[in-house]
Amino acid sequence: MSIQEVAKLAGVSPTTVSRIINNKARASEETIRAVRKSMAKLKYVPRPPGRRPGRRPMAGSGLRTGRIAVLFLDRPDVSQLPPFYVEMLFGIQRFLNAHDLATTVAAVNGPLPVEVRNQDVDAALLINASSHRKISKTIGKMPVVSLLGPPVSWCDSVTPDNPRAGALAAAFFLKRGHRHCAFFEDRSHSATQVRGRAFSAEMERGGGKVDTFGAKKLHFHRDRLVKLADQLLSTSPRPTGLFVPTDMLTAKLYGILYERGIRPQHDIELLSCNNEKPIIQLLHPEPAVVDIRSGTLGERAAEQLLWRVVNPDAPFVHLTVQPTLAER
Repeated sequence: MSIQEVAKLAGVSPTTVSRIINNKARASEETIRAVRKSMAKLKYVPRPPGRRPGRRPMAGSGLRTGRIAVLFLDRPDVSQLPPFYVEMLFGIQRFLNAHDLATTVAAVNGPLPVEVRNQDVDAALLINASSHRKISKTIGKMPVVSLLGPPVSWCDSVTPDNPRAGALAAAFFLKRGHRHCAFFEDRSHSATQVRGRAFSAEMERGGGKVDTFGAKKLHFHRDRLVKLADQLLSTSPRPTGLFVPTDMLTAKLYGILYERGIRPQHDIELLSCNNEKPIIQLLHPEPAVVDIRSGTLGERAAEQLLWRVVNPDAPFVHLTVQPTLAER
C-alpha cells in the first residue's frame, strides 16, 4: 500500500496524508479521521523515517516521546530471561530501532513503571497480558498489544499458532512411521495444552494415538517430571515417540531418561518445541524441534503496535505467527 492509495480512498491529496502522518497537518478533524480510517482499511503502516524522503519526525502519527514500553507481566526479573524471551525481545528492539524508537523494558510485579504511569512512553507491549486482567484498567488509553498468552478482548494480540505447532508435530511423527506417541502436558501452561490437543487430534486423524501425561507446574518441579517419565516408561506397549512442548522440559527429560538407561533419539524419539538454540545445542543428539519463531513474534508484535498507534479506532485483532519444523 502507498500514500497515494490512502489519499485516493480518503478523498484528499497525498500531501495531506503525508502531513497527517507526520503531525504537520492543519486539517479538520473530519479530514484526519477520514485519513486514519483509510489507513486502517488498507492496513497501511508508514515507512520508517530513514526510508522516507525529506526530514521527518520520529516514526509517524501519534508518537510523542519516541519510546515504547515492553512489560513482562509473568517474570519477576528481566535480568534472567530464558532464551525464548531474549530472542523475542531482540525481535522487538530490532523492529523499533529501525523506526528510531527506544524501549523501556521492565518486569511488572506491582504498580506499573513510573514512565508508563506518567505517560512518558507512547505505547506498550504487554507480555502475557491475559494473566493480569486488572492491567487493562490501569494502563489507561495508551495503545497496547498483548504478546503471548491467550488473546484478550481489550487490545490486539499476537501469539504463536499453537494448534499449528501440534499439527506439525503429528505430521513429523506420522511421516517417520510412529503410530503410538506420548505428550507431556504442563497443566498450568495454556500454550502447552493447546499444542497437546492439536497433536492428539492430528495423530488420531492420521491413524495413530497419543498417551498424554500431565501435571501442574512441570517447568518448576523436577520431581513431577520424573514421575511422568516413569509413568511413560512403564506403559506397555511403550510409545515410540514423545512430543515435548517446550525446550526447557526437553532438556530436563534428557537427563532423566539417561539416568534410567534410556537413550533419547535411539530408544524413544523426542520432538521438542520453541527452538531455544542455547538449550537445544547442549543436547546430544540434538532433537528435531518445532520452531515457533520467537524473534519473528517480537517483530510482528512491534509492527502491530505501531499500526495501532496510527489506527487507534480500528477493531482489535488477533494475529498469529506460523511455526516451522527444524529437523536435525
